[in-house]
Amino acid sequence: MNDAIDPCPFSQSLPDHDLDGCEDEVDLDDDNDGHLDSEDNCPKGLIGTHSADLDVDGCHDLEDDDEDGDGLSNSQEDLIGTDSRNPDSDGDLIIDGEDAFPLDPLEWTDSDGDGCGDNSDDFPLDDSECLDSDEDGFGDNIDVFPDDESEWLDSDDDGFGDNRDGCPTESGSSLIPQGCPDRDGDGFGDIVDLFPNDSEDWADMDNDSVGDNRDLFPTDPTDWADRDNDSYGDNRDVFPSDPNEWNDTDGDGMGDNADAFPTDSTEWYDSDLDGCGDNSDVWPNDPEECGDRDYDGIGDNADAFPDNTGEWSDIDGDGLGDNSDQYPTDPKAKYDSDGDGIADAYDMFPDTSTMDNWFDVAIRVVGFSVLIGALLFVLKKKNPPITKYTDWQQLQNEQIEQDR
Repeated sequence: MNDAIDPCPFSQSLPDHDLDGCEDEVDLDDDNDGHLDSEDNCPKGLIGTHSADLDVDGCHDLEDDDEDGDGLSNSQEDLIGTDSRNPDSDGDLIIDGEDAFPLDPLEWTDSDGDGCGDNSDDFPLDDSECLDSDEDGFGDNIDVFPDDESEWLDSDDDGFGDNRDGCPTESGSSLIPQGCPDRDGDGFGDIVDLFPNDSEDWADMDNDSVGDNRDLFPTDPTDWADRDNDSYGDNRDVFPSDPNEWNDTDGDGMGDNADAFPTDSTEWYDSDLDGCGDNSDVWPNDPEECGDRDYDGIGDNADAFPDNTGEWSDIDGDGLGDNSDQYPTDPKAKYDSDGDGIADAYDMFPDTSTMDNWFDVAIRVVGFSVLIGALLFVLKKKNPPITKYTDWQQLQNEQIEQDR
């Protein structure tokens, strides 16, 4: 090259990559691309200014192993799926080569190298843990119950966390309390099961030694069975085999429900429903009658004289029984003292059978007067009238003589 145009007229020009007359050793831009060799990632790359140099690193894209200059080679980016022409594939402002998670815009650092980004790693400095799903402070990897914030350990491996396990060091399947041995499998742990060998029972509220499930009266220590299903326990049921009876208040052997007189031990039936028990009812089938105080065969209710054996009826209602009443249908008449057929009430002379009223008296007075008159008439005819005292005296003397 003519020294007039040779930028390095004293250079031997060998080797001279860009043939600019300056040997490479002294040429500050060997490929004449405008990038000093000290800043050019391809100091001996394609000659001349590059029209395609995405990362402006002095390497033409065709010769650049890292087109976007993000620290990851094009082949690496192809392998992991990032964009070889975008230095920040996930747009989180961290270039792919420095981003531990180049495809995750929410993560870029993994301090403990456990594969979980620090932003989501609940334990960013513990490479054995990443998440704590239930936020109980125990990582999911060691938390036996990763979704239960109240549990994390299960010392006896029975499926019940130590915090709720009633027997944390003894494996069990009980539900009350949880995680304890339950040999009858009823869900109640042996430590609380009053009947540990009976799967049907576990409690006994009334302490009568009969389990509550079998005890028909779980709060009554005196009863547990009811054979007749009448809701009265057999122990207090006087009639344990009769569903219709349970009490016998008067102790007469007849249940109160069937006993017409539950508080009277002498009575139990009332066939005629008159309120008098059959045992004392003289007429047990007659609802109108109960007693017969005077034993006359007539019930006291129908007997007009319930305390008089000789009487029971008073048809005329005059207060005198028909058996004694000579006029049982006449309320005004009762007796006929003189037996003349006229009741004393109507007889003006009740003690004289020959007279009944004043008319009889008048007849008798008139008859007697007629009789006296006739007698006087006869006497007058036989004995003339005395006209003188001497005649009267003579007559008296004659009478005296006759009397002698």
